[in-house]
Amino acid sequence: MWAIAHPDNQTKRCYDMYNAIDYLVRAAIESGLTYGVFDKEWMFKRPESAATDGALYWDQTDLIATSEQLLEQIDCPLVSIYFLEIFPLFATMHEHFHTIDKRDPKSWEPTGPGQIIMRTETSTRADYEGMGLMKLMAHWEIKDAAAKGFRGINMETLHLAVDHVWMYPHKTKSDAN
Repeated sequence: MWAIAHPDNQTKRCYDMYNAIDYLVRAAIESGLTYGVFDKEWMFKRPESAATDGALYWDQTDLIATSEQLLEQIDCPLVSIYFLEIFPLFATMHEHFHTIDKRDPKSWEPTGPGQIIMRTETSTRADYEGMGLMKLMAHWEIKDAAAKGFRGINMETLHLAVDHVWMYPHKTKSDAN
């Protein structure tokens, strides 16, 4: 989606977004409702990364770095993450989704705190895609949210695989065919 919405200066946009949302990511993590999957067999590339449980080594002056190069400069065992809503573009998307959603809003809108978890971001590093991590996290979160007393999770997505997992959480890949 991002490559289509913003086809030019993608590396600079990546750096700018990273810098702009740092405080939002920290707030999402501190909420206690952001979850990650970590590679327990991760071998740090640099000793200083091990000292901080991971580090990012982006050279933000390199405006032609490829996505592969940017990925190589991440020395961290975090491979997949679920966020609360944090990206500004999602406010516009929510507005659109709500205009086309034909369900009774009472079936999904919270009437008070602690009822509905609002999700928009899920991301798995490119070198860990295809391992089913997003699906495993979704299934875990559904159980965890129910155990914590939430009555639902509102997951608005932009990727067909994520849509499928959240729309049919109990189906296997063979069920979908």
